[in-house]
Amino acid sequence: MALDGYFDESERHGQANGEPMSVAGYIFKPTAYTRFCREWRRMLAAGPSRTTHFHMTHLYARSYEYEGWTAEDRAKVLALGVDAVKANMLCGISVLFRQTDFERYAPPLWRFNQGSMYSTSCQMVLNATRLWMDDNKSFLPIAYAFESGHRFWNEADDIMAGIGNKVLDTFLELP
Repeated sequence: MALDGYFDESERHGQANGEPMSVAGYIFKPTAYTRFCREWRRMLAAGPSRTTHFHMTHLYARSYEYEGWTAEDRAKVLALGVDAVKANMLCGISVLFRQTDFERYAPPLWRFNQGSMYSTSCQMVLNATRLWMDDNKSFLPIAYAFESGHRFWNEADDIMAGIGNKVLDTFLELP
């Protein structure tokens, strides 16, 4: 049995350097994740027109797929989404960075050795999840999914694959 973790980034476009940058998500028990997905699909179909995905920024601004929706329609969809998450998540994890702080505190060669701020955020959310798991004495493996689409997603995916391979190599070397 494994837990499921789903993470996505949020970045404020139009601001200097895309500040702030957040990678956040939820850990679900396997049966709860299946139930969550069913409730999430129901939420996507609940408005005046079916949507294929959820973007809080678009919902708030009544743009793209939410253009023309009433405040009541948008509030209903948001409430269904919040209810689906609250009822089914085991825990929520979030990492938030400001580009200016990242550049100020990271060593000069960080980006070349460790990757972008997005990749660093993904690694830190994994570490925060590990700390939560340790604190709660949960030792089940987690199947992570990071939503694709960010310009540095491939870089982060390569790093995550490397981390997974190191864990697997360590596991295979155990007596």
